[in-house]
Amino acid sequence: MTITTCSHVAVEYIAGTTIIRLRDREIWDAFGEGSVVREVAAELRELAEAGGTREFVLDLSEVDSLCSAMLAEFLRFQRRIAKFHGRLILCGLTSPLVHEVFEVTGLDRYFEIVEASGDALGRF
Repeated sequence: MTITTCSHVAVEYIAGTTIIRLRDREIWDAFGEGSVVREVAAELRELAEAGGTREFVLDLSEVDSLCSAMLAEFLRFQRRIAKFHGRLILCGLTSPLVHEVFEVTGLDRYFEIVEASGDALGRF
């Protein structure tokens, strides 16, 4: 098990699976430089293209709110992983706002979502 930390994500490798924990409570797009969404997206893109594992868990348990721009980046991340025949499972949608945004947008039916990262590991 190896844990690395970037500015906005903590990454843990367990048994061939990459667990990505978003570290920001609020993820909003801001105009100009320093957008959290762009920075998180860059970190996710790097992880998807790094080559190592093809199984990813995206843990949102520390996130209280996020914007639609971040949802679009999750979709891009999913497509990048799928290009390399990988799989993405989301977990930790514990914030009512985060859970609701996935439900309202219908993304709860698009993504595979489980309660916790341990549940996700059992599905690979």
